Amino acid sequence: MAYTPVMENGQVAVSRESGRQPRSVRSYLALFCAAVVTPILIFTVIVLHRYGTIGHIQLEQRVLATVRHLTSNVDRELGSVILALEALAASPSIEAGEYQRFRTHAARLVELRFGKYIRLSDANGQGLLDTRVETGEALPVMPKDAIPVAEVLRTKRPFVSNLLPSGNSFTITVPVLSEGEVSHLLTLVLDPAFILRAIDADNLPEGWNVGIVDAYERIIVAQSRGYQSDPGVIKRPSRDGIVAAEWLAPSGFFQAELTAAVRSTVADWSIRASVSPAVASAQTLSWGTVAAGGSIFVALSLLLGIYFGRQVTNPIRMKALAAAAFGRGEAVPQFALRLREVDEVLNALRTASAQRRLAEDQLRSAHERMTLILSATQMGMWEQDLSTDRVIWSEAMYQLYGRSPDEFTGDPEEVLSFVHPHDRQAFRQAYLDAVTGQADTFEQEFRIIRPTGEIRWLYRRAFVRRDAEGRAISVLGVAIDITERKEAEIANAKFAAIVASSSEAILSVSPDGTISTWNRGAELMFGFTSEQAVGMPLKALFGDAGESGYETIKWAISAGETLRTESICRRRDGHELEVAIVANPVRGSSEFIAGYSITIRDISARKEHDRHLANVLRELTHRSKNLLAIVQAMARQTALRSDNLADFQRRFCGRLQSLSRSHELLISNDWEGASLSDLIAVQRSVFGTSEGRIRATGPDVFLRPEAIFNIGLALHELVSNAERHGALSVDTGRVDLSWSIERGSDGSPRLVIVWRERGGQSAGNLLHRGFGRDILEHVTPTALGADVELKAVPDGLLWTLEVPSIQFARARLLSASA
Repeated sequence: MAYTPVMENGQVAVSRESGRQPRSVRSYLALFCAAVVTPILIFTVIVLHRYGTIGHIQLEQRVLATVRHLTSNVDRELGSVILALEALAASPSIEAGEYQRFRTHAARLVELRFGKYIRLSDANGQGLLDTRVETGEALPVMPKDAIPVAEVLRTKRPFVSNLLPSGNSFTITVPVLSEGEVSHLLTLVLDPAFILRAIDADNLPEGWNVGIVDAYERIIVAQSRGYQSDPGVIKRPSRDGIVAAEWLAPSGFFQAELTAAVRSTVADWSIRASVSPAVASAQTLSWGTVAAGGSIFVALSLLLGIYFGRQVTNPIRMKALAAAAFGRGEAVPQFALRLREVDEVLNALRTASAQRRLAEDQLRSAHERMTLILSATQMGMWEQDLSTDRVIWSEAMYQLYGRSPDEFTGDPEEVLSFVHPHDRQAFRQAYLDAVTGQADTFEQEFRIIRPTGEIRWLYRRAFVRRDAEGRAISVLGVAIDITERKEAEIANAKFAAIVASSSEAILSVSPDGTISTWNRGAELMFGFTSEQAVGMPLKALFGDAGESGYETIKWAISAGETLRTESICRRRDGHELEVAIVANPVRGSSEFIAGYSITIRDISARKEHDRHLANVLRELTHRSKNLLAIVQAMARQTALRSDNLADFQRRFCGRLQSLSRSHELLISNDWEGASLSDLIAVQRSVFGTSEGRIRATGPDVFLRPEAIFNIGLALHELVSNAERHGALSVDTGRVDLSWSIERGSDGSPRLVIVWRERGGQSAGNLLHRGFGRDILEHVTPTALGADVELKAVPDGLLWTLEVPSIQFARARLLSASA
């Protein structure tokens, strides 16, 4: 059927260019099919070619990456064993010769690391211990070249061997170092199966073969999945460790086997992999198949375009005529067409012509009213028809419940399932009471659960419509989201509970400074009950000492500023408290200040603690300065009277240790002082082998820190002098150290300490001038305000020190004997 163009008025249209008719629909469909298919076919050919090239490159990269990963796994497994062996090699049992104890640890390592046995050898490779036999038994023969003695002695590093000649094991040897030299060799013999878990076949892709080859091209282990190949034919990696992926294809590119190899960084091994030709060439397609398929596809598309174009042409012409009539408001003519969709369109045009305008007006009016209502009230609307027992929702109701129209069928029970389980009974009962009772309205607050799990609060109000006989026929209602309001109510309730239970004083103050609320913490802190405090001026909480703090708060209230300060408040009983105050303005609408919230915390204990800490720090600073002055003077005087550096170090370290022992004794008594017997006890380590020849007796006296320091230094100098020159320098000498409490000339008690040497050398050369003598005659007596006497006696030295009672730390004597 020839194509005849028709105008809107039904007349035949004429082409604007004389003698040229427009093309038909079937022509355009054929051209459209060709235009669509041809670029796609060309693009497909290009993409397939590029895909084949990229596929090979990606496969090469994947093979190399896989081999590197397997090499890393192998190195990690070997490295973990080497670390374990090095830890075992560090065992002190080797150097101590405790081979039985060492064998226990070695046997446990064999069990944990899948080894066969461990061999301990000396630096010459001579076996000392083997975990296969008990200590002391004859050692089994080791395989040839199992222990690389020369290599380990040369490098002093762990060594992983090649596959042993037996073919069923390899060794890892680590050196045992002693003072930087190899003293022993520790060798672990392992089964090659230990390495298999590094190249687990289950983790290999289909068509892959992987093997580990040693330096002599012997296969240690091999794994494959769906493909068998000899790893030995793969090219050995160079010293840089990697061989790029290669295609072994003597018979053609598409039958190539892809191989790669990587050298281990731990052992002289290489990890090699190959991919079967079937996997390597799987991405290659036949170009002949692509070309033939493309040609057939283009031809078929053209034929189908021509055929279906012919089937569409005539119905379209008829539909154009009908549409023109519909547009003019005329009756649509009857046509018997072979295209069902066009028939349906024509029928729809005929039936919709009269109804279209009325329906559009009604829909527009209803939509405008609904939009205005929902926009003004932000409410959802619902209606339940009791005759059909179905519920109808507005769009806003779906938004409130978080559901789409497809998720709600209108069943009232389904609505009930959306309600929170705790509110369902009240939800149902409120509805039943309204429908079965006489009330025309009901309202309710309840919770719902959205599909996301979110819980929201809703408020609903409904009106019950009844017939002439009073029977309910429908329920019409509205709903609104009140979640924010409920959350605010809950937050206020929580805040009120927190304020009521807080141990701090929390109160609110009106802008004129009158207390309006008073919590339990405030009652406990200030002693005023809530009835007594509410209405009281805030200034009543501040005494004269807190006047400045109140003025600061008063300024903050007038300025509407947040305030953090410290002040002094007064309790009801007149007791003053040091407090920390935080004041925050309470703002109403339009940002006006409705009042102030004030939190008061009692910090009296913290302030007292801070003052105590400051005193302690000052005292610590003072005593540290004194101690450093003593050390400085001791170092200077020791250096002046020392023969050489070694002599200075010996003398100074001894005096410093004596000072340290006295210091530790004072710390253990919180710097209150120490007893003289305790001082002698902690200084006994100074006596060395002479301790048994020093007899100390006397009552215990608790002395001040200054006395402990100075007497401790004096005792150290007396002992040192006696061991070098005095009674303790000969086997027959001994020392009597005694002290007692005696009355002085003024009647006050005095501590008398006597150091008496007996059986020693002549004391003629014991009184040479030195720093030790300065401590005994000048430093100690001057520091303590004591009297001293130092003189030589026929068989030793006599030192007497009389300490005044001012150096007693406590006015009591302890009866314990030294």
